[in-house]
Amino acid sequence: MKRRSPKPYKRTFKFDSPWLAGTKNYEEFREFSKIAHEKIRRSKNAREMVLETWFLLDYVVREIILFAFDLKDYSTEDFDLRFEFLPKSFEECLSALEKMTRHLPSVLDIPANYMMQAPRSFWDHLRFNKKNLHKKLLKEQEVYLKKDFGHLEENEKKILAMKSSYVPKRVKNSWFEDVKHINEDWFKTARRFNKARNYAAHSVREESVLKQFGLSGPNGKRLLKRECYLLINNVVGVDIKKWLRPVKPI
Repeated sequence: MKRRSPKPYKRTFKFDSPWLAGTKNYEEFREFSKIAHEKIRRSKNAREMVLETWFLLDYVVREIILFAFDLKDYSTEDFDLRFEFLPKSFEECLSALEKMTRHLPSVLDIPANYMMQAPRSFWDHLRFNKKNLHKKLLKEQEVYLKKDFGHLEENEKKILAMKSSYVPKRVKNSWFEDVKHINEDWFKTARRFNKARNYAAHSVREESVLKQFGLSGPNGKRLLKRECYLLINNVVGVDIKKWLRPVKPI
């Protein structure tokens, strides 16, 4: 009788998956998460379950940050910006993402092409050699911006008129849509897993790892495996009911 080949994984993202903010590298994520899921599914070791789950979480957080600024375009195998550019510490990356989701939406969303574009050397030339022309250009730009963006507050108009330093928003609106479901509970869960990961990385006692989740006893590791799957479902945003095989008893 011919042996059937195993069914392929069905990778289904939840509608509120923050990973959608990092889909530029989907194929790599698919392979990464498949390996992580298989190791978690087969594992009978609490430390391994937590570490493999954390590796996937760390990967996703770094991808979301890089994708916000299209930094993946500048990353190579020999110069991976996940590690060359971002903080080494997971907590620092998590804090950065938390601040990004909190503060970036308030940055002015005015396309750069609404501003006069020219090399820095040209503006220096005007500023030092053609002062009157420089002032006239800025004045006309101010008139234009006030006309087209008259709904803005006065302090924002000043920024648009280049009376203060102005940096137009570089993050795509779609990125904000993809991360809008990341809330305080999301970060709380991620930090709890990071704390458990620290125990798993520096202790050989599985009891210490289980204790971080309030687990113990003969069913502790089975319940921990479920905790790992819940993190993948709720934090990474993969629908485990449609993706993963059922959790088997340890």
